[in-house]
Amino acid sequence: MKPKRTSQTLVLCILMFCLITTIKDLPSFSEEMEGKYQITSEGRNPLDIFNAVNHSQYVYWIRYLTDEIGTRPLPITSSGNTRARNWLLSTFNSFNSDRLIVEEIGGHKSVVALLPGVYHNTSNKIIVVGAHFDTVPTTKGANDNAGGVSFVLEACRVLANSGVDFNYDIYFICFNGEEQAFYGSFEMVNYFKALHKKVLICINADMILNDDTSRPMDEKQIIYHKGDRTMGRGEKYGEWGRLLERISEQLGKGYCHSEPTGEFDEFGILSDHSAFWNSNYPALFAHTIRDSQYHQPGDTLDNPELNTTYPVETTASTAVLAALTSQYGREILDNVNDTDADNLDNQLELILGTNVSDSDSDGDGFTDFYEYTNSWDPLNPLIPEETKNITTTSVTSTNEYSNESESENAELPSKNSESTSSGFINFLLLLPTVLWTRKREKY
Repeated sequence: MKPKRTSQTLVLCILMFCLITTIKDLPSFSEEMEGKYQITSEGRNPLDIFNAVNHSQYVYWIRYLTDEIGTRPLPITSSGNTRARNWLLSTFNSFNSDRLIVEEIGGHKSVVALLPGVYHNTSNKIIVVGAHFDTVPTTKGANDNAGGVSFVLEACRVLANSGVDFNYDIYFICFNGEEQAFYGSFEMVNYFKALHKKVLICINADMILNDDTSRPMDEKQIIYHKGDRTMGRGEKYGEWGRLLERISEQLGKGYCHSEPTGEFDEFGILSDHSAFWNSNYPALFAHTIRDSQYHQPGDTLDNPELNTTYPVETTASTAVLAALTSQYGREILDNVNDTDADNLDNQLELILGTNVSDSDSDGDGFTDFYEYTNSWDPLNPLIPEETKNITTTSVTSTNEYSNESESENAELPSKNSESTSSGFINFLLLLPTVLWTRKREKY
């Protein structure tokens, strides 16, 4: 019998060895998903993109369009329209000519800068950031619509120079002919249809400089989506508007507010977003109320009704939304699931730049949720100076953010998969030794 027991032990050891080797070679969930959920490369995160939007640069382009070029009406052969197009072509090319494809498209020569994605040749998904650059003959058009043009230019400058290889194509478009009949935007929609493009989202900015003093600070920039709750017609594309609003809240001052157009623009007839809505493409309309100088010679930056601070946040939030959508497609709209069960939904984690599959993105022993709720940086492993004397244990015992369903002394969620895994493996490694020792004692 003794030889038989020895052979059984040998077989057991071999099985244990195979099991241990398999477990050690299997990638963890976080390892498999780390690349997918790393929004940007080279250490950049959404906040970096948001903060890269520059107020002085934004204002400079408005002043150049209004003071140096002036009126920009159709026809396309007019001096102002021609000068504006040439300047836009030159400006887009100055950002990153190695990455951007810049051209005029359509009979009305809208100026387009394409930032190709990694899947440029294999995917038809695109994101559009747009605004019209033309004016009526009577105005230099600061609010209508040099502020919108600067919105497009600055978002393009930041993303083209971010060093990030985005997945899906991003189109930055300065539409021509909006003041007459949205000529440029309808031409671009037909262009996309001919190429069988799928527009994930279009963000159109038109007249975003006016400071509506009747609105509270968290509604200084209105992001309209299609629909009206009160009219019983439901809403379309509201999830995109709420995403942009959330980006503004989390990374900025929260100036952006999403709401349905309602009777204000029930049929989408106020700007270039109408061309996209007409073709059932998702689109948002960034817009504020008309100022007293609408289509008048006084539509310049000297108009005291205008404010450039709030639209800069809209520009930054749009740049982040375009970046996130280019990386993750419609997956960025997921504000329900919580992959790593850390009480931060996936959408919020992607906005913050944290890892949705790891509850402790910076590996400092504190969960992303704890750092977020205490206004720490969940991407910085350095503990704030005033809390260096706090240990993870003491934080756990005084955690006030536990779920209601858990006990008051429930431990803070922590990154413990490695220790659990290594403990199990060590147990398996020791098991054959223990069994062999017990056999020797018995026999």
